[in-house]
Amino acid sequence: MSPIFKERINHSIYLYKQHVIKKIILTGGYGDNQKQSDSKIAKAYVIKNGIPAMDILIEEKSKFTIENLKESKIIMDSLNLKTALLISDPLHMKRSIELAKKQKLDCLPSPTKTTMYKTKIPKIKSLIYETFFYSIGQIVGKN
Repeated sequence: MSPIFKERINHSIYLYKQHVIKKIILTGGYGDNQKQSDSKIAKAYVIKNGIPAMDILIEEKSKFTIENLKESKIIMDSLNLKTALLISDPLHMKRSIELAKKQKLDCLPSPTKTTMYKTKIPKIKSLIYETFFYSIGQIVGKN
């Protein structure tokens, strides 16, 4: 798991153990040359950290944020789950929430306590990326 993904997973574990959430939906498909999906790798990590498997839901199709949200919505609808906390890096949260609204997901933001973008260059790159795609989404109305 990347440090950024791991931080998101750790935040999910924390929220579960604090009884803020009852289920964890892990998203993420297969990267290039990957034998296990990101979500399956994350599930093993979450179980290792004491979360019961019955409270962990995964989807293995998505590669991008919009797909993560679409697949999460399908899972939520199938289980009649009405609300969610959207967990992401603080730098990614605004665009994620906007995308969730467009999927008609009733959710609130729950950014990780810290960002794993530790130095200026990665922070700046992430901020530029998020700003660009957020702006494009506002212009074209898709993301």
